[in-house]
Amino acid sequence: MVAVEFGHTSNPDKSGFGSNQRLLNAYAEALGEASKSPLPVYAVPGTSRFDTGSTGLNGPCRGMIYVFGKGLYVIAGTAAALFDGQGNATPVSGTVGGSSMAVMAANQRTNPQIGIVADGVYQVLDTGTNTIAQPNISSLPAPNSVTFVDGYFVFSIADGRIFHTNLNNALTVNALAYATASSRSDGLRRIVTHRGALIALGEASLEIWEDAGTMPFAFAPIRADVDIGCIAEHTVATAGDALLWVDQNGMVRQLTASEPVRISTHALERAISDLTWEERRSLRAVRTYFNGHDFYALTSPYWTWEYDMATGLWHERASGGQPNWFAQGFESFNGKVVIGSSQDASLHVLDESAQTESGNPYLFLAQSAPLHAFPKGLIVDQLDVDIIPGVGITGPDPEGTNPKLMLDWSDDGGQTWTGGRVASLGRVGERMAAASFHQLGATLRTGRTFRLASSSPVARGILNADARVRPILA
Repeated sequence: MVAVEFGHTSNPDKSGFGSNQRLLNAYAEALGEASKSPLPVYAVPGTSRFDTGSTGLNGPCRGMIYVFGKGLYVIAGTAAALFDGQGNATPVSGTVGGSSMAVMAANQRTNPQIGIVADGVYQVLDTGTNTIAQPNISSLPAPNSVTFVDGYFVFSIADGRIFHTNLNNALTVNALAYATASSRSDGLRRIVTHRGALIALGEASLEIWEDAGTMPFAFAPIRADVDIGCIAEHTVATAGDALLWVDQNGMVRQLTASEPVRISTHALERAISDLTWEERRSLRAVRTYFNGHDFYALTSPYWTWEYDMATGLWHERASGGQPNWFAQGFESFNGKVVIGSSQDASLHVLDESAQTESGNPYLFLAQSAPLHAFPKGLIVDQLDVDIIPGVGITGPDPEGTNPKLMLDWSDDGGQTWTGGRVASLGRVGERMAAASFHQLGATLRTGRTFRLASSSPVARGILNADARVRPILA
C-alpha cells in the first residue's frame, strides 16, 4: 500500500505530469502531526439567504458597508438599501449610476456620511435621511477611490493626485488640500487605509502616507519609491491584519508591515497572465472568514482562486453551472459574513451548516498528485479513501439521502479522464462509511492522477487515501 496525496492545495504545473494537484470548493485545515490526518481536506462552507422579502435592489452587488448603529448598506444595480440583522431591507432614496464596483467609506458624524466612488463619480449617502446625492464640489476632480482616516475622506485621482475633505464633512473639499504621489509617473489606481496609514497604489509603484497635521493638506509621505503597483483596484482587500492585491506583474501581494510580499503561486500567475489586459483590470476580490480561516478570493470571468491565510495554501472555487464563484461584494455584520452576488440582487451569508449555496449544489473536488513508479508502470489493484462520512439527510432528494463520491483518473497529465466509479458517502444514519475502489487497471511510467468529486448536499471531506499497487516488471 502506498499513500496517495489528495490535494491540500491547487498547484498544477505547466504540463500536468509534474504536479496536478487541485482542490475545488475544498480547503485543507492543519490539525497537527498527532492527528489521524495532519492536513485533512474539507468542503468549503455553503451559504444561506440573508435578504428577506422585497429589497428594492435591482442588479448584481456593487459594494456594501456596515455602519455602527445603523446597519448594513448595500448597493446592487443602481439602487441602495439598508439592512438590519435579520435581512429586512429599507430602501435608500437616490441612485448610483453606472455598473462598476463601488468603493465606499464612512466618516464619524453622529449620522455618518458614506462616501461612494463609482465610475469616476463621487456621491454621498446621508445615513440620517437615507438619501444618496452627488455633491457639487468643483474643487474635487473625478476620483477613482475613497477611504477614511483620522476624520477625513481621502480620494485618489487617476493622474496621481490625492485630495481630502474637511474633517468629518463629506461635502467640502479645499481646493488646496491635495498632494501628488510622485514616486513614478504612473498615476493612482487606489488609495486605502492600512494600520492607520494611507497606502497609495499606482499602476507600478506604492507609497505610504501618514497624517502629519499640516495645512491645508494633512498628509505627508513616509515611504515612497516601492516599485510594486496595482493592476486592478478592486482586488484590494484587508484580510486579517494584512492588505492584499494583484500587482502590475500579475502577482498577489500581501502587505502586513511595510513590505509587500508575494503570496501567489506560479499556477495562479499563469492563470492571470492568460487574461487579456481588460480582464486583468477587471479582477475583483472578496474577503471572507470562518473558524479561524481568513480567505481572500480572487475572481476573473473564468475562475476563482482563494487563499487561506491560516495555511498559506490556495484552492479554487466555482458555483454550480459557473466557471467562477458567484460572490461579489462582502462585509462583516452582526457576527455574519454577508456576500453579494455577481448574478442578481440576492444577498447571502456564509453558513457552515449549509451544504449548498443557498439551495444550489456545488461540486467538491480533490485531485491527487501523480502516483508513479518511474521508470516502471503500475498496476492499481485498489484505492481506499478514508472519508469524512457525508451522512445522508432525510428528504425527497436522492442525492441527500444516499450521497455519492465519484472517482475517475487520468494517465496523461489531466488531458483525458476515465473511470466513472461511484461509492457511497453514507446513507441516512450510516456514520461508518468508507470508500474503496477495486481493479483500476494499469498506468504507464508517466503515472496516474486520481480525482474524487461529489456534489451531494452533505458534509464532505478526505482524511487519507492509500492505493494497493504492483510495478509492471516487463
